[in-house]
Amino acid sequence: MIELVIFDMDGLIIDNEAIAFDIWLSICPDQPERKSADIFLETLGWSWSKMITHFNAHYPGINAEEMCRRFENEIIAHIRREGVPLKPGLLELIGYLDSNGIQKCVATSTPRASAEVTLKEIEVYHHFGGHVYGDMVKNSKPAPDLFLLAAKTMKAAPNRSVVLEDSLSGIRAAHAAGMIPIMVPDLVQPDAETCAMLHSECKSLHDVAAVLKPLLL
Repeated sequence: MIELVIFDMDGLIIDNEAIAFDIWLSICPDQPERKSADIFLETLGWSWSKMITHFNAHYPGINAEEMCRRFENEIIAHIRREGVPLKPGLLELIGYLDSNGIQKCVATSTPRASAEVTLKEIEVYHHFGGHVYGDMVKNSKPAPDLFLLAAKTMKAAPNRSVVLEDSLSGIRAAHAAGMIPIMVPDLVQPDAETCAMLHSECKSLHDVAAVLKPLLL
Protein backbone atom coordinates (compact mmCIF):
# COMPACT_ATOMS: atom_id res chain seq x y z
CA MET A 1 0.00 0.00 0.00
CA ILE A 2 1.26 3.45 -0.86
CA GLU A 3 2.06 5.77 2.05
CA LEU A 4 2.54 9.11 0.34
CA VAL A 5 1.60 11.07 -2.76
CA ILE A 6 4.04 13.82 -3.69
CA PHE A 7 2.70 16.70 -5.79
CA ASP A 8 4.82 18.93 -7.98
CA MET A 9 3.49 22.50 -7.98
CA ASP A 10 3.95 24.41 -11.25
CA GLY A 11 1.90 22.87 -14.04
CA LEU A 12 0.55 20.16 -11.73
CA ILE A 13 -1.22 21.85 -8.79
CA ILE A 14 -1.65 25.17 -10.57
CA ASP A 15 -2.27 25.90 -14.22
CA ASN A 16 0.51 28.47 -14.48
CA GLU A 17 3.06 27.18 -16.95
CA ALA A 18 1.45 28.83 -19.96
CA ILE A 19 1.38 32.08 -17.95
CA ALA A 20 5.05 31.66 -17.00
CA PHE A 21 5.90 30.86 -20.61
CA ASP A 22 4.30 34.08 -21.87
CA ILE A 23 5.99 36.17 -19.15
CA TRP A 24 9.35 34.63 -19.96
CA LEU A 25 9.05 35.42 -23.67
CA SER A 26 8.10 39.00 -22.82
CA ILE A 27 11.22 39.69 -20.75
CA CYS A 28 14.00 37.55 -22.22
CA PRO A 29 16.19 38.55 -25.14
CA ASP A 30 15.75 36.50 -28.29
CA GLN A 31 18.56 34.11 -29.11
CA PRO A 32 19.60 33.93 -32.76
CA GLU A 33 20.70 30.28 -32.80
CA ARG A 34 17.89 28.75 -30.74
CA LYS A 35 14.43 30.02 -29.96
CA SER A 36 13.88 31.35 -26.46
CA ALA A 37 10.78 29.17 -26.22
CA ASP A 38 12.86 26.01 -26.58
CA ILE A 39 15.43 27.25 -24.06
CA PHE A 40 12.68 27.92 -21.53
CA LEU A 41 10.91 24.57 -22.02
CA GLU A 42 14.13 22.73 -21.25
CA THR A 43 14.12 24.22 -17.75
CA LEU A 44 10.68 22.96 -16.61
CA GLY A 45 11.10 21.36 -13.19
CA TRP A 46 14.55 22.86 -12.60
CA SER A 47 15.69 24.86 -9.59
CA TRP A 48 16.38 28.58 -9.94
CA SER A 49 20.15 28.07 -9.59
CA LYS A 50 20.17 25.49 -12.37
CA MET A 51 18.02 27.76 -14.56
CA ILE A 52 20.43 30.66 -14.01
CA THR A 53 23.41 28.53 -15.07
CA HIS A 54 21.48 27.40 -18.14
CA PHE A 55 20.47 30.93 -19.13
CA ASN A 56 23.99 32.25 -18.61
CA ALA A 57 25.18 29.70 -21.15
CA HIS A 58 22.58 30.72 -23.72
CA TYR A 59 22.43 34.49 -23.13
CA PRO A 60 26.04 35.71 -22.86
CA GLY A 61 26.34 39.27 -21.62
CA ILE A 62 22.97 39.13 -19.86
CA ASN A 63 22.63 39.05 -16.08
CA ALA A 64 20.66 35.80 -15.85
CA GLU A 65 20.18 36.08 -12.09
CA GLU A 66 18.59 39.51 -12.47
CA MET A 67 16.45 38.23 -15.36
CA CYS A 68 15.22 35.27 -13.28
CA ARG A 69 14.45 37.54 -10.34
CA ARG A 70 12.36 39.75 -12.59
CA PHE A 71 10.65 36.66 -14.00
CA GLU A 72 9.81 35.43 -10.49
CA ASN A 73 8.53 38.84 -9.38
CA GLU A 74 6.30 39.19 -12.43
CA ILE A 75 4.79 35.74 -11.86
CA ILE A 76 4.02 36.57 -8.20
CA ALA A 77 2.55 39.93 -9.25
CA HIS A 78 0.36 38.20 -11.83
CA ILE A 79 -0.92 35.68 -9.27
CA ARG A 80 -1.75 38.46 -6.78
CA ARG A 81 -3.35 40.60 -9.45
CA GLU A 82 -5.31 38.04 -11.45
CA GLY A 83 -5.02 34.79 -9.55
CA VAL A 84 -4.16 31.52 -11.21
CA PRO A 85 -6.48 28.58 -11.71
CA LEU A 86 -6.00 25.26 -9.98
CA LYS A 87 -5.53 22.28 -12.23
CA PRO A 88 -8.85 20.54 -12.89
CA GLY A 89 -9.44 17.64 -10.52
CA LEU A 90 -6.98 18.78 -7.84
CA LEU A 91 -9.44 19.25 -4.99
CA GLU A 92 -11.30 16.06 -5.85
CA LEU A 93 -8.01 14.11 -5.79
CA ILE A 94 -7.06 15.66 -2.45
CA GLY A 95 -10.43 14.59 -1.06
CA TYR A 96 -9.91 11.05 -2.39
CA LEU A 97 -6.50 10.77 -0.74
CA ASP A 98 -7.83 12.17 2.53
CA SER A 99 -10.67 9.66 2.55
CA ASN A 100 -8.13 6.85 2.15
CA GLY A 101 -5.70 8.18 4.78
CA ILE A 102 -2.86 8.81 2.32
CA GLN A 103 -0.34 11.52 3.20
CA LYS A 104 0.26 14.39 0.79
CA CYS A 105 3.35 16.54 0.29
CA VAL A 106 4.29 19.32 -2.12
CA ALA A 107 7.79 19.05 -3.59
CA THR A 108 8.65 21.86 -5.98
CA SER A 109 11.90 23.16 -7.45
CA THR A 110 10.63 26.70 -6.88
CA PRO A 111 12.34 28.45 -3.93
CA ARG A 112 10.44 28.57 -0.63
CA ALA A 113 9.83 32.32 -0.60
CA SER A 114 8.05 32.23 -3.94
CA ALA A 115 6.34 28.82 -3.62
CA GLU A 116 4.81 29.52 -0.19
CA VAL A 117 3.35 32.79 -1.46
CA THR A 118 1.79 30.93 -4.37
CA LEU A 119 0.40 28.02 -2.32
CA LYS A 120 -1.12 30.38 0.24
CA GLU A 121 -2.52 32.79 -2.35
CA ILE A 122 -4.38 29.94 -4.06
CA GLU A 123 -5.47 28.57 -0.65
CA VAL A 124 -4.11 25.02 -0.96
CA TYR A 125 -1.10 25.21 1.37
CA HIS A 126 -3.07 23.74 4.29
CA HIS A 127 -4.09 20.66 2.31
CA PHE A 128 -0.56 19.26 2.42
CA GLY A 129 1.19 17.74 5.42
CA GLY A 130 4.64 18.58 4.09
CA HIS A 131 6.25 21.24 1.89
CA VAL A 132 9.68 20.78 0.29
CA TYR A 133 11.27 23.49 -1.85
CA GLY A 134 14.07 23.75 -4.38
CA ASP A 135 16.36 25.73 -2.10
CA MET A 136 16.22 22.97 0.53
CA VAL A 137 18.33 20.52 -1.50
CA LYS A 138 21.72 20.65 -3.16
CA ASN A 139 20.86 18.95 -6.45
CA SER A 140 17.95 19.87 -8.68
CA LYS A 141 15.79 17.55 -10.75
CA PRO A 142 16.47 15.18 -12.47
CA ALA A 143 18.48 14.30 -9.34
CA PRO A 144 16.23 12.54 -6.79
CA ASP A 145 17.15 14.78 -3.82
CA LEU A 146 13.90 16.78 -3.67
CA PHE A 147 11.64 13.73 -3.64
CA LEU A 148 13.83 11.77 -1.24
CA LEU A 149 13.66 14.71 1.17
CA ALA A 150 9.87 14.76 0.80
CA ALA A 151 9.66 11.05 1.69
CA LYS A 152 12.02 11.55 4.63
CA THR A 153 10.01 14.53 5.86
CA MET A 154 6.81 12.50 5.77
CA LYS A 155 8.47 9.32 7.13
CA ALA A 156 7.43 7.35 4.06
CA ALA A 157 9.32 4.64 2.19
CA PRO A 158 10.42 5.80 -1.29
CA ASN A 159 9.10 2.64 -2.95
CA ARG A 160 5.70 3.35 -1.39
CA SER A 161 5.65 6.96 -2.55
CA VAL A 162 3.87 8.16 -5.69
CA VAL A 163 5.10 11.26 -7.52
CA LEU A 164 2.71 13.32 -9.64
CA GLU A 165 4.67 15.37 -12.19
CA ASP A 166 4.17 17.25 -15.44
CA SER A 167 7.85 17.66 -16.39
CA LEU A 168 10.36 15.27 -17.94
CA SER A 169 13.01 16.16 -15.37
CA GLY A 170 10.52 15.52 -12.56
CA ILE A 171 9.68 12.04 -13.84
CA ARG A 172 13.37 11.23 -14.15
CA ALA A 173 13.91 12.41 -10.59
CA ALA A 174 11.05 10.27 -9.29
CA HIS A 175 12.40 7.23 -11.13
CA ALA A 176 15.90 7.85 -9.75
CA ALA A 177 14.40 8.05 -6.24
CA GLY A 178 12.87 4.59 -6.65
CA MET A 179 9.36 6.00 -6.44
CA ILE A 180 6.20 5.47 -8.52
CA PRO A 181 6.11 8.15 -11.27
CA ILE A 182 2.78 9.26 -12.70
CA MET A 183 2.88 11.97 -15.36
CA VAL A 184 0.12 14.49 -16.02
CA PRO A 185 1.61 16.39 -18.98
CA ASP A 186 1.18 20.13 -19.35
CA LEU A 187 3.37 22.02 -21.85
CA VAL A 188 5.62 19.06 -22.70
CA GLN A 189 4.67 15.53 -23.68
CA PRO A 190 6.77 12.55 -22.51
CA ASP A 191 9.48 11.31 -24.86
CA ALA A 192 10.32 7.62 -25.33
CA GLU A 193 12.92 7.65 -22.55
CA THR A 194 10.46 9.17 -20.08
CA CYS A 195 7.63 6.82 -21.09
CA ALA A 196 9.85 3.87 -20.18
CA MET A 197 10.09 5.24 -16.61
CA LEU A 198 6.39 5.87 -16.09
CA HIS A 199 4.01 3.83 -14.00
CA SER A 200 1.16 5.67 -15.75
CA GLU A 201 0.30 8.75 -17.78
CA CYS A 202 -2.92 10.61 -17.03
CA LYS A 203 -4.60 13.25 -19.15
CA SER A 204 -5.65 15.21 -16.06
CA LEU A 205 -5.80 14.94 -12.29
CA HIS A 206 -9.34 13.65 -12.71
CA ASP A 207 -7.82 10.36 -13.93
CA VAL A 208 -5.30 9.87 -11.12
CA ALA A 209 -7.60 8.31 -8.51
CA ALA A 210 -8.40 5.38 -10.83
CA VAL A 211 -4.67 4.76 -11.32
CA LEU A 212 -4.01 4.95 -7.57
CA LYS A 213 -6.87 2.65 -6.55
CA PRO A 214 -4.96 -0.64 -7.15
CA LEU A 215 -1.98 0.79 -5.24
CA LEU A 216 -4.11 1.34 -2.13
CA LEU A 217 -4.79 -2.39 -1.68
